[in-house]
Amino acid sequence: MDNGARRVLWVVVVILGVVSVLHIFPPRLRGHRLDKRVLARLHLRVAYAGLVEYTDKYGSMPTSLGRLREEGLLLPGDLMDPERAEQEGGYSYVTNVRFDDPMNWLLVFDDRPDRRDGCRHVLFVDGRVERHPEKMFQELLDRMAAEMQAAGRPPPLIAGD
Repeated sequence: MDNGARRVLWVVVVILGVVSVLHIFPPRLRGHRLDKRVLARLHLRVAYAGLVEYTDKYGSMPTSLGRLREEGLLLPGDLMDPERAEQEGGYSYVTNVRFDDPMNWLLVFDDRPDRRDGCRHVLFVDGRVERHPEKMFQELLDRMAAEMQAAGRPPPLIAGD
């Protein structure tokens, strides 16, 4: 095989490699995003279990999610933010909500929207975890504040974890 044929073969191999990479990586990236979403939901469900256990033990909600860690109800990494690899945190907590409040009230949520699609994971008082676009999240939070005000309660007190 002469040099010209080798070059043509090499170009064909490179082109095939690039084409195959373009077809293989997007599904893998979608899978990676899906894994992050599953992790975020799992973290919020673990936080819910810790909040329930804390409330059963002390009769009130904790002042922060960090308090759950101090009590041993959450392990290091239970609230690891999938968007910020290796960093604990990334969730906000409404400290003046109780489990007997309306089930559509927010309890814990991502402290910022996902940078790819602008959505947030939200844990509700009833333990449900949903994903909402930023606009809908703000509407939920505003509605909750209005309902709290109508009930003569202070507005949502939001603390970082």
